[in-house]
Amino acid sequence: MGFSRRLVAVASGLLHNAAAARPASQQMYACSRLGSSAALRQLNEKNDKKSLVIFDKDGTLICFHSMWVPWTLETAKRIEEHSSLAISDKIFKLLGFCPHQQKVRPGLLAEGTMAQIRQSIVELLTDHGVEVINAHKIVSDAVLECKTHSKHTLKEIHDLQKLFGDLKRHGVKIAICTADSRIGTMGMLESLGLNTMVDRVVCGDDEGAMPKPHPRNALAICADLGISPEQTLMVGDTVADLGMARSANLGGSVAVLSGVGEHHDLHHLADHMVDHVGDLMPIVLGAAKIGSSSAPLNL
Repeated sequence: MGFSRRLVAVASGLLHNAAAARPASQQMYACSRLGSSAALRQLNEKNDKKSLVIFDKDGTLICFHSMWVPWTLETAKRIEEHSSLAISDKIFKLLGFCPHQQKVRPGLLAEGTMAQIRQSIVELLTDHGVEVINAHKIVSDAVLECKTHSKHTLKEIHDLQKLFGDLKRHGVKIAICTADSRIGTMGMLESLGLNTMVDRVVCGDDEGAMPKPHPRNALAICADLGISPEQTLMVGDTVADLGMARSANLGGSVAVLSGVGEHHDLHHLADHMVDHVGDLMPIVLGAAKIGSSSAPLNL
């Protein structure tokens, strides 16, 4: 069974168990367009300001495609060179990359950890007759870490200094939960001058971390920062991000359309849907109703 199929099975089980515990109001997923000014006018009857926002990284804070498309092309090329197999197309399919559109779609690359990606490529190689020991060596030599803090690939989706500053001024804590490596994640934060503004970071290669949509990472962040899950908002661009919010019974989830997930992929799991994180503040401050959304953003 492929990784994507296993992920869907895990997500489905976790989401089913968590759904019953959600308030009925949290299960409304209307997708009518609401501009930020309209959302501000339609204040909730009670203040639902959140105390913590957990952000996914790639596709949510920084552009996924500018970073991972070059990595995918280079990785496929290196695998072919090291294995002498013409399997680029199969690698693209495995990772969820469309070579014609030069975009990453929901799948292994967008939702898995680097360890899961490497293991899946090992299995692909063994399926093509490569011995297991040799397959591991090929992957070790060919599948390199993505340079996620390179100035050539690092592209902010929104002014993150301003966004994080606004959150801090309102007393909201900030966390990042990503499948990417700690080296790459901390390098990104350092490059953008955000490292001192983030209260907690959980990465895919941290000891004890579990891949999304497992709730462990989100619940650990809440516990470490002393904030209840009900006062926490999850922001992400994939089913795995939103699934983690559900499985951890967080106070809400926001789907951003700036990454790999599209409206039809995410709307049934999200409490809110926005173009990008620049539209987030009214939701954090409790000034946007459940189901508020906006049209897709084309990057």
